[in-house]
Amino acid sequence: MKLANGLSLLRLVLAPPLLVLLLWQPPSGFLAATGVWFISSWSDVFDGYFARRRAAVSKVGVFVDLVADKLVTSSVLIAFVDLGFIPTWPAAVILGREFIITGFRTFAAAEGVVIPAAGWGKQKTVVTNLALGMMMLWGDHRYGGVTAGSDILGTIFSVGPWLFYLSVALTVTSGVMYLWSGRGILDRIRA
Repeated sequence: MKLANGLSLLRLVLAPPLLVLLLWQPPSGFLAATGVWFISSWSDVFDGYFARRRAAVSKVGVFVDLVADKLVTSSVLIAFVDLGFIPTWPAAVILGREFIITGFRTFAAAEGVVIPAAGWGKQKTVVTNLALGMMMLWGDHRYGGVTAGSDILGTIFSVGPWLFYLSVALTVTSGVMYLWSGRGILDRIRA
């Protein structure tokens, strides 16, 4: 098995424990969930790096990477809604954008056009990953976990919700930019 595919599979395996840790009686699982999230986020960075560096991009690898990304992020968003960390609407916006862009890219691929991830999409991913990780730490602080005794850490972690709403804005913006860059393909859909 290629290293990049193994890292994508690792993210698939990490999604259920991440969800369990987040929904475990707060704050018990927040720090562990942050560690799992950190491993998952970095495995995403490294699987892309190794796949490109070794010219080992495969159809299976692209599929597993895409599914792993969506599953892990969706799990965290659903847990955050359940915990009352975020309202439903930003989670719906992020998940809706993912469905639309994934469908759009799938249609484009069926038409023989590959729409690669662009810089703004990668920036959205970085900000979203950072925001969700910070919100897990914020949850530990907020619910009386290990970090609760530190006002400085509480102040730092409170940036998480702000970063999250920035990631929502970047999610919408990058989605519109994907659709705009592929507007010729949209003409084929209408035909």
